[in-house]
Amino acid sequence: MAGRNSPEQDKLLRLLRERRKKAGFSQVELAGRLGRSQSSVSKYESGELRLDLMELEGLRSSEGVDIKHYLMIDAHYTWCCCGRSYLCRILDMLHMGYVDEVLFGREALKRLPSLVRQWTSLAKGRQRR
Repeated sequence: MAGRNSPEQDKLLRLLRERRKKAGFSQVELAGRLGRSQSSVSKYESGELRLDLMELEGLRSSEGVDIKHYLMIDAHYTWCCCGRSYLCRILDMLHMGYVDEVLFGREALKRLPSLVRQWTSLAKGRQRR
């Protein structure tokens, strides 16, 4: 579905195909490892289907890919004024493992550059493999 995706999505789709091929898997072999059909893998790679969070978790566990989830809350109103129920939902997400780290307000701006450096370093390390 080239043309319907953003340039960033197209880049991710190319990366998915390249990683599969570099690992030496056909679409059929990867589908078997993931418990999906070959046509599903083809649709993921073309952008016709998108991976949801549960599928990403399955990919992480079956392929040993480390995925981190960050929740960035930038507005004081959101994390301070919305009340305890909102804070409880954030804590629940942390406790259940849906989120690895929560960044509040200016902390997100301060921490984001170091996160991007970590992600870049990880990506470069994976490209060398």
